[in-house]
Amino acid sequence: NLSVRAAIQYLMSPRTTMELRYLRAQQFNARGSNYQIVDRLDYIWTQNLARQLVGRALVFFEHSDPSGVNPQRSADGSDSVPISSARSTSRWGVGVGARYALTDWMDADFSYDYTRVNGAGQPRSYSEHRALLGLTFYLQGLKPAPSGGSGR
Repeated sequence: NLSVRAAIQYLMSPRTTMELRYLRAQQFNARGSNYQIVDRLDYIWTQNLARQLVGRALVFFEHSDPSGVNPQRSADGSDSVPISSARSTSRWGVGVGARYALTDWMDADFSYDYTRVNGAGQPRSYSEHRALLGLTFYLQGLKPAPSGGSGR
C-alpha cells in the first residue's frame, strides 16, 4: 500500500478545535495485478465541554476507484471476457461522540456514526449505523511508586 496523508488543525479557542484531513491511498492485491485508489476527506470538530468531557462531530466523504484489471468471473469461464468490470463506490457519513476521563489513565468513549454507501449500480447502495462504547487505557498514566532506598 502507498498512501499520502495531509492534515491541518485550527485552534479556534483553548476549548475548540477544527481539523481537516485528506488521505489518498493506492492499495494492491496479493498478485499485484489489481489495485484500488481511495480518496478520503474528513472534517472533525472537537469541543471541551467540561474538564473531563470532550465532544466531537465528524463529516467525511470517501471515493474508491478499483482497477478491475482481473475480473473475478468471466462470461465464458476464461479471464478474457469479464461479466462486469469493477465498480467505483462513494461513501459519506456523519458522526458524533464523547470521551469522558474516568481517571488520569482511563477514558470512557461513546460514538455514533451514520454512513451512506453509493455503488455504481443502485442495488449496491446501502446505509450503515454504528454505535461504539469503549474504554481507553493510557499506560504512561500508571507511574511506579517511588522506591525507598539508596538504589545500590
